[in-house]
Amino acid sequence: MIAGCEAFMSNSFHGTAFSILFHKPFHVFKRHRHPVNSRMESLLTLFGLKDRLVEEESKMQDNMIDWDHVEAVKDKKLKESMDFLKRVAHT
Repeated sequence: MIAGCEAFMSNSFHGTAFSILFHKPFHVFKRHRHPVNSRMESLLTLFGLKDRLVEEESKMQDNMIDWDHVEAVKDKKLKESMDFLKRVAHT
């Protein structure tokens, strides 16, 4: 469903991750009853998308997402992960 949408609103880590992977405009609402925000905040910080996290609907911003930056970060982290696995496999 996320791959085919125009934009996505979520309060889940997986919804956030798939929005990023599919390059969908999105906003993430903090969970107030179930504090699992730390991994969503870490993911958003990693990609420079912390402004997508909103606490109140009235404070939502419609800034454009720099998908080139997102892809550059993703590629860098993927390379780091592959290099790590190669090092571990050879020890």
